[in-house]
Amino acid sequence: MTATSSMPPALGEPIATRVLDDQSGRGPVTVEIGRPQPWYWQEAGRSVYACPYRIRGGAPDDPGGGDSYAKGIDEMDALTLAVHAVESVLYLWNERLGSQLRWTAGHGSWRLSYPSPEPSDRAR
Repeated sequence: MTATSSMPPALGEPIATRVLDDQSGRGPVTVEIGRPQPWYWQEAGRSVYACPYRIRGGAPDDPGGGDSYAKGIDEMDALTLAVHAVESVLYLWNERLGSQLRWTAGHGSWRLSYPSPEPSDRAR
């Protein structure tokens, strides 16, 4: 792994995209996850992997929207942590909307069922 930049990674070409319908009428919510890439974590003084992600839509005051990234020891760790970060943001948004986010995928519409971001007893 060669990480030469301490700048946050750019999303680039997404490796996964999902569009959610906001049944409250605020428009669609789009989630994109980028490819994990080597990144120099300046605060830790070492190289790690960073997985960029983007969440667009929602209200301007919704927390966690926009571009961000998750850091991990390797590519799989960074990707897994990015998916968990997206789940946490969507869980909070869905709670604020009264469970109004839906995933429509050609076979009907499903309510989001992301788990609570609270750790379970098994995770402790």
